[in-house]
Amino acid sequence: MQDAAYKDLMLALGSVVRIDDPQALAEHGQIVVDDIRFSLYPGQDDRLLVYCDFGLPPEERRADALSALLETNLFMFDGSGPTFAINPESGHVIFADHYSTTQLDGELLAAVLAKLAKDATEWRRTYFLDDTPEAVQPTTNGSNQLRL
Repeated sequence: MQDAAYKDLMLALGSVVRIDDPQALAEHGQIVVDDIRFSLYPGQDDRLLVYCDFGLPPEERRADALSALLETNLFMFDGSGPTFAINPESGHVIFADHYSTTQLDGELLAAVLAKLAKDATEWRRTYFLDDTPEAVQPTTNGSNQLRL
C-alpha cells in the first residue's frame, strides 16, 4: 500500500468517526472503537492490516477459551487469514486480518472496526465457549472480502 493511500484512508476514517486528531491516526494507526483497541498498518499489494485487541483470556478456563479460538481459526482460515493470536508482550488475544484498500473508504472501514469491536466485546463476555449463554462466533470476511 502506498504511504499516501494509507494516509488518505486514515484521514478519511478519522473524519468519519470524528476523532480529535486525524493526523495522529494517519501517523500511528492507533484507534479505539467502543473501548476496543485497534492497530492499522499499511500492507503489501494495496492491503490494510488490521489488528483488534480482544483482551486477556480468562484465568479460569484459559485452556478452554484458547482452544475455542484455535477451533475458530480453523474455520475462518481461507488461505491467507484471518486469525487469532496471542500478543507475546501483553498476553492479549489479537484478531488479525487484512482488507483490500480498493474496497475501502472511511465509512466502510469505520463499519468494519465497529463490527470487530462488537465481536471483541462479545468475546470478553463469552470467550466463544459453547456453554456460555448466547455464545457467538465472529463474523469473518471470507476470502478477504468485506462483509458486515
